[in-house]
Amino acid sequence: MVAFKVTRVGTTPFDGQKPGTSGLRKKVKVFTQPHYLQNFVQATFNALGSDKVKGATLVVSGDGRYFSKDAIQIITKMAAANGVRRVWVGQHGLMSTPAVSAVVRDRVGADGSKANGAFILTASHNPGGPHEDFGVKYNMENGGPAPEGVTNKIYENTTTIKEYLIAEGLPDVDISKTGVSSFEGPDGKFDVDVFDSTIDYVKLMKSIFDFPSIQKLLSSPKFGFCYDALHGVAGYYAKRIFVEELGGKESSLLNCVPKEDFGGGHPDPNLTYAKELVARMGLSKSHSEPNPPEFGAAADGDADRNMILGKRFFVTPSDSVAIIAANAVEAIPYFSGGLKGVASLVLLDHESWTQALLITSLDAFISHYAFISFLSSISIPKSTGEALSHPGWRQAMSDEMSALHTSGTWELVPLPSGKSTVGCRWVYAVKVGPNGQIDRLKACLVAKGYTQIFGLDYSDTFSPVPKVASVRLFLSMVVGESRGLVCRLRRSLYGLKQSSRAWFGKFNTVIQEFGMTRSEADHSVFYRHSASSILEKTGMIGCRPVDTPMDSNSKLLPGQGEPLSDSASYRRLVVVRIIRYIKSAPGKGLLFEDRGHEQIVGYSDADWAGSLCDRRSTSGYCVLVEGNLVSWKSKKQNMVARSSAEAKCRAILWQHVS
Repeated sequence: MVAFKVTRVGTTPFDGQKPGTSGLRKKVKVFTQPHYLQNFVQATFNALGSDKVKGATLVVSGDGRYFSKDAIQIITKMAAANGVRRVWVGQHGLMSTPAVSAVVRDRVGADGSKANGAFILTASHNPGGPHEDFGVKYNMENGGPAPEGVTNKIYENTTTIKEYLIAEGLPDVDISKTGVSSFEGPDGKFDVDVFDSTIDYVKLMKSIFDFPSIQKLLSSPKFGFCYDALHGVAGYYAKRIFVEELGGKESSLLNCVPKEDFGGGHPDPNLTYAKELVARMGLSKSHSEPNPPEFGAAADGDADRNMILGKRFFVTPSDSVAIIAANAVEAIPYFSGGLKGVASLVLLDHESWTQALLITSLDAFISHYAFISFLSSISIPKSTGEALSHPGWRQAMSDEMSALHTSGTWELVPLPSGKSTVGCRWVYAVKVGPNGQIDRLKACLVAKGYTQIFGLDYSDTFSPVPKVASVRLFLSMVVGESRGLVCRLRRSLYGLKQSSRAWFGKFNTVIQEFGMTRSEADHSVFYRHSASSILEKTGMIGCRPVDTPMDSNSKLLPGQGEPLSDSASYRRLVVVRIIRYIKSAPGKGLLFEDRGHEQIVGYSDADWAGSLCDRRSTSGYCVLVEGNLVSWKSKKQNMVARSSAEAKCRAILWQHVS
C-alpha cells in the first residue's frame, strides 16, 4: 500500500472566487493559474469544517470538459490531505449533474459507506476547451447545491486563505478503469473508488419510469426518435439506456461520444446550437430531413437541461414540464401516488427542485415517451376512411359538417364554366384539457389543407381573422429578410366567397362616411382626418396631448371620497382626457426595421400589491422578434402575491399561457 505525506503550500488569495448556486465558473486559463483551483477547494474544506471533512466520503466527477481530468487528480490529493476517508469517481471522470445528485443520495459503497457531498466539475451549457469555460461547485449530503450560507463562507475563506493542504506524493489514479485504489496517510487509510456511474443511474431510471411500455413504443415501426447529446456527458448514458435497455437503434443517437471541447460546438440545447438535431427533425431552413422522426431531444453539457422537438415543431421548456406534470400520475410509476409539487427551470436551479419532480434531459425524454404511449390508443387518422371507421373521429367530422352547414359557409351551385374547384382536406387533432386528459377529438375541413406542411407552412392557410400580433410578426420578418424592400399588397387574402370579406366591405363603406380616407398605397384606412374633426368640433385643437387615456397618477378607491353632485362633470373630465389622448395618437406607430439579427426576446415584469383595492399585482410582458416589438399586454393577477418575487414569477407563467 502506497503511503503519502501531507504538504502545506503557502498561497495568497485570488479576487472574484465567489460561488453561486452554480458554483464558480471562469475561463480555463483562469483555473489553470498556479494555486487557483487549490485555493477554492481548500476554502471549501475550511468552510465545511473538519468535523464534516475528516472521515467523509466525497464524489468527484463532472461533464468531462477540458481540464476535468487534471482537476479530479488535484481535488483527490487535497481530499486525502484534509482527512477525507474515501473519494468516489465516475469512470473516465464522467457523471452528469443529476447523476451526481442521485449517487450522493442513494449509492451505498461495498463497506456500507454513503457520500457526504460532491465536487461537480462543470460549466453547464457553456462551451469547453483550452480557451473556453470551466467550473466547480460543491453539493451537500442531500444531493443539492450548497446553500447561500455555505457559499458565503467559502467566499470569505477565499479572501483570507494563506495555505492549502495537498498529498503531493500521492500518485495519479487511473480513472479509465473501475476499481478501488488504497493508500495510507497520516489520518489512516484513504481509498479512491472508480465506478461505473451508469449502473446507479439506470437503476434509478427503472425505479421511476415504465421501461417495458417505453420499450414497446420504441419497437413500433411507426415511431422514430432522435437524441442529441451535443458531445456532452448525456451521451455516456444515452447508449446504455436507449440502446441496451430499451432496444432503440444506435443510429438514433447523435453526438453521444463525450468530448473535452464538445466537438468544437456549444453544448446549449436550443434551435441555434443543436443544428444536426434541428435538421433531422425537419426544422432547418437550409436543409431538413424529408421524413423526420416523431420525437427528438437534446441535452446540455452536464445533462441537466434539455430541448424537446416534435416532427417539424419545437416544444417550449414550460410546455415540456407541463406535459410531464399533467400526465405524471398515469404515465410515470414513480408518481402514481401523486405529485408533491412542480417547478420550472426558468425559476429555480435544477437541484432545488429535483426532489419535487425529477426532470433531467434523459428523464424528460423518457417521460415524453411515456406520455405518447399513454395516448397511443387515440391516433391521428391518416385517411378519411380510417377516420370514418373510428366512432370518435366520425362524430367529430359530423359535428364539423353540421357547423359548416349551420353557419352558411357555403352553398351548393353548379360549377361555372372554365372554373376549377378548390380542394379541401380533413385535419385532425386530439384536444387535451388543463388536467392532461383527452378533452375531445377535433376534425376541421380546411380549404387547400393538403398544401400545408405542419408547423412550417402558413402561406396557404385560410384565416378569417388574423391576430394583430401575427401581422406585426410578419412585418418584422419581412424587414429582416427583404433588405431594402417594402411590402405592397398585390391581392386579397380571400379568394373564396366568405361572410367576413362581405362584412369588411360594408365596414369600409361606413367608416369612409365618417370622414376616414383610404390610403392610395395600400388597402388600409387612417384616422388622422377623423381625429382632427373630433378636436375641431369639441374646440380642443389647442389642447395639450397626453400619452394615455387614463390618469395614471390618480387612485380611485371604493368607499372613499364624496360623489360629485353633478355626474356630468365627471363624464366631462373623462371625455376631455380621452380627447387629449386622441390628439397625441395620429402619427404614432411602431417602426419595423432590420436590426441585423433573428433573435426572439421576451421581457416580463410585475409590480407588487399595486392595487389599493385588493392588493393584487399587475403583470406585463412584451415580445420582440428580430428586434421589433410585435406583442405586449398587461393584466391584473388573479390572486394576491405574498412577495415581489412571487409576483414576478407569476408574470413569467402568465406570459407563457397568454
